Amino acid sequence: MRATANPRLSTAMRYAFADCLLDTDRHELTRAGNPVEVEPQVFDLLVLLAANAGQLVTKDALVEAVWQGRIVSESAISARIAAARKVVGDDGKAQAVIRTVARKGVQMVAEVAVEVPDAPAALTIAKPRIAEMPPKPAARFARAEDGTMLAYRVIGKGPPVVLLEHFPTTMERYWLHPWSGDFCASLCQNHTVVIFDQRGCGLSAKTLDDDDAALMPKDVHSVAVAAGFERYGLIGRSGGAAFSALCASQNPDSVEALVLQGGYAVGRALRDGATAVADSIEAMQREGWDTPGSPFIEGYIRVYFPDAGPADVHATGEGLRQSCPIENALWGRRTHNHVDIRDQLASIKAPTLVAQSAGDAVHPLEQAQILAAGIPGAELITFDSRNHYVLSHEPAWPDQLDAILGHLARHMS
Repeated sequence: MRATANPRLSTAMRYAFADCLLDTDRHELTRAGNPVEVEPQVFDLLVLLAANAGQLVTKDALVEAVWQGRIVSESAISARIAAARKVVGDDGKAQAVIRTVARKGVQMVAEVAVEVPDAPAALTIAKPRIAEMPPKPAARFARAEDGTMLAYRVIGKGPPVVLLEHFPTTMERYWLHPWSGDFCASLCQNHTVVIFDQRGCGLSAKTLDDDDAALMPKDVHSVAVAAGFERYGLIGRSGGAAFSALCASQNPDSVEALVLQGGYAVGRALRDGATAVADSIEAMQREGWDTPGSPFIEGYIRVYFPDAGPADVHATGEGLRQSCPIENALWGRRTHNHVDIRDQLASIKAPTLVAQSAGDAVHPLEQAQILAAGIPGAELITFDSRNHYVLSHEPAWPDQLDAILGHLARHMS
């Protein structure tokens, strides 16, 4: 039966899972080929979960997408989830299609095939399940070279790896941050992984000044030492790539293997023709930082991840906003925009993999080529994606994991 779906969730897609087919163009759900009557909000909920299959959808994201942010009781949310399970042939005990994660949210755990009707030859994408993140461990604290308190967490088991993400972050929402959480969940299956809040954000000290940028590569090593790592692998993603490269340059006897993903050698403000983009993103940060669910914040996230689902974009925006004050966010933006590490690349001794999405519009392939050409023996691998990192629902997701995990396995003792 037809239902009136939320227009923001209706993008002419068909999602096949279990024995169900969810058609957003026709606003129709069928099971085993038979139409199923479904309430509009339940239909919207199913589309949201199917579009983000394998990923945790928080209750905040669910309320924002399905109820447009209105105040909704817990009983109303639970009733819609129960109704969604019923129409797809699931139940609260089995949870074979829709799983509830206590105090966190809900997740579609069934395998989902996505069909884009208007694409040539009806493009079909299999959405793989992702590894489940282990329980969140307690925060620990390290002291930086200048005495600044740095918060970190240790997850998983195996050879040690430090994972440095973009600025700013907050570990308190890391488990809900889709592209960080998905990647870390897979990484910590075979490695002891350290994540940390960089100075100025999250649980780390919030004070920043102009000289702190020079200390950020040293902070990476300080956290590794505090975690008990004498030698470790290092993964720098996005803005964390440049500072990871500098850390590897400064600590050649400690960094065993280096991965730089979505990174750059020259910040956006120093590239020809890129200043307008930098100014636009900063303007959106200023306008939306203090507004929950701000379209300005979600708009600039879309620049990095054009193919992300609405729940992912919302969760990421809220994580960024809650990580630090706007002044710190702007400090980080300007610091990263003025990075130039070309002169330090030749001193990196660690075996290095440069991983890049071929269609990344934020930090283009040229920047990955500069990194790979400047680091002795570095390898460059590209993935068929236009997102800043390959997302877990994309066909190239397993290739991305295999490349990064394989590089670490080959070069770490």
